Amino acid sequence: FMAIEAVIFDVGNVLIEERWDLVEKELRKITPDVTLSQFRAAVKGKHWKDYSEGRIQPAEFWDYIAAEIEIDKKYSNKLSSVFSRVWSPDDYSVLDSLKHGIKTYVLTNSTPENEEVFEKIVILLDKKYYSHRIGVSKPDPNAYLMILSEQDLIPQKTLFVDDKQINLEAAAKLGIVTELCQSPQDLGAILAKYDLLR
Repeated sequence: FMAIEAVIFDVGNVLIEERWDLVEKELRKITPDVTLSQFRAAVKGKHWKDYSEGRIQPAEFWDYIAAEIEIDKKYSNKLSSVFSRVWSPDDYSVLDSLKHGIKTYVLTNSTPENEEVFEKIVILLDKKYYSHRIGVSKPDPNAYLMILSEQDLIPQKTLFVDDKQINLEAAAKLGIVTELCQSPQDLGAILAKYDLLR
């Protein structure tokens, strides 16, 4: 392969473990009647695409979710903080060991809750592309094309790491080099394979 000059990272299960166990713990405090799978199904249900592409505001989204899981709307804003536990700070040492000169980006299907947590813990990346800010989400080819064109990247010299095959396939069609990563523990080995660590 050509030498990789830029890496585009997904966040959940790539840079940060998704901690649904912590979400469940917080959910219990609000309502013992809703299971984690019911909550996840509601969150990732019919309003998710609009929310993760910035077309609806948090208050409106969480009101929908409260209605869907049949709890009082007065808990809507609490649901937002329950969900934000999914990205809990972890250890970023692998990003610290990236070779100098490698450009790094994030492309994530995200919501304002995700951004708030993530901004606190990752400052090392050159630019972050959050779906709720750019108005388009993976696997839409336009999400990848936006980064390639804005950052003037050569697809064959760009590595994209994600935890979902469907997102990797969309990137690969554009000529981007792709790797599946389903846990932050595996990221070091992936980066080492492309000789990206110092």
